[in-house]
Order: sequence, then structure tokens, then C-alpha cells
Amino acid sequence: MPARAPPALVVALLLLASGCAIGRDFSDLAGAARTILGADQGVYVEASDGEILLAQAARRAVHPASVSKVPTTLALLRRLGPDYRFTTTFSGAGALHDGLLEGDLIVDGGGDPFFVDENALLVAARLNARANDISFEISRDDWLAGPEGAPDADVVIAGDVCYEREMSARALAWLRGHARLGRLVLLGDPGRNYFSAQGLEERARYEIPTSLQLENRGMRETVVWRVLPHPC
Repeated sequence: MPARAPPALVVALLLLASGCAIGRDFSDLAGAARTILGADQGVYVEASDGEILLAQAARRAVHPASVSKVPTTLALLRRLGPDYRFTTTFSGAGALHDGLLEGDLIVDGGGDPFFVDENALLVAARLNARANDISFEISRDDWLAGPEGAPDADVVIAGDVCYEREMSARALAWLRGHARLGRLVLLGDPGRNYFSAQGLEERARYEIPTSLQLENRGMRETVVWRVLPHPC
């Protein structure tokens, strides 16, 4: 498989290609790829009519890591169509007493490629909360766009939010807003490109096993930082 660029940069190049397509002038596409990504990075751009506009470093073998979601999604769309829905079924091998299952929980994933670690952890968290008679809520609100210090909290924990420039800047500004109110604010980061330790205090360091389906290595060093109210 040709080497792939990070998704955000691929999108940038595809937008550039779309703009060039109006006049069918792609002379600057290769130059843009080298400028944005570097000459050693794999880039592949194809027009809707199948014409290959750019194949930079296409023969260089690399592990696709999380970019593997792109061909997976395209393959599923072509084979199953956009209206297909995967079903994940939960069942129990045991009796229910006071809302608790005394036996094994059986999960039939049904082949859903998007039922990944995060989804399984949310299910486990719900079950664990019910077993311990506690509750929690999942919010879809964009907290980064809200007022400083919102929502109200005693402890704020964020993980792996520095993988894009804009996202990193917005997240750190939001976290510092909580820190200025005297709250404990912790940030976990595995060494993303847009992470900066400025105004952070290291609290712990771990070696975390990872999946090659998501990362380009089997182990990542992850650091837990305390976010200080102001950059140093």
C-alpha cells in the first residue's frame, strides 16, 4: 500500500487538488506536497475520474497506523453501501438480581470496525457505575467553545488532545481556564506533534502498549502533566 500522510494533511491536499481541477492545472500539487509534508512523506491524490494526480513516495513501505481507517471505510461503503448498519449485541449468561447480572456478559460485535477500545470502555464504565450504584453523564457539547471554567468541576482530566494545531491551542486554553479557578487539571499526552510542555508540571510517566492498527509503534511513552494556570 502506498505510504499515507496524516488525515488532516491529506484533506488539505485534496482541497488543493479540487481547486486545481477547475482548470485542470495540477502543476503546483507536487510542490505543495513537498512544502506541506516534506519530500519523504507518502502522498496519494486521485481525481473522481480515476486520474492519479500525485503519487509521492508511493513505493516506500510504511505502517499505515490510524490512517488505515480510510481504506477500511471506502471498502465498506463500496461493499455494503451507506445505509448499512452494524449491530452489536449484549447478552448475559446468568440471572439478574436487583438489576445486576450474576454471570458472564457476552458481547457479539457483529463485525463493527468502529466498535473500538473507547466504545468498549464506555460500556464497561456504564456497567461498573450501575454495579457500584453511581451515575455519570456523557456530554456532546463543545466545552471548548463555552465560557472559561465551564462546566463546573473539581478535577478536569484530558487525554491525547494535542494531535492537531488548532485543537491543541483550544484545549490548552480551556484547561488553563479551569486551572486558574484552582481546580486540579491533568493532561495525558503520548508525544503528539503539537504538544508543548510550557506551563505544565510533569507528574508521572508510563510505557503504554499500543496497537499497530492505531499507532506506528508497539509501545508509546505517555506522560501525565498538571496544567498550571499560566504558561511559564
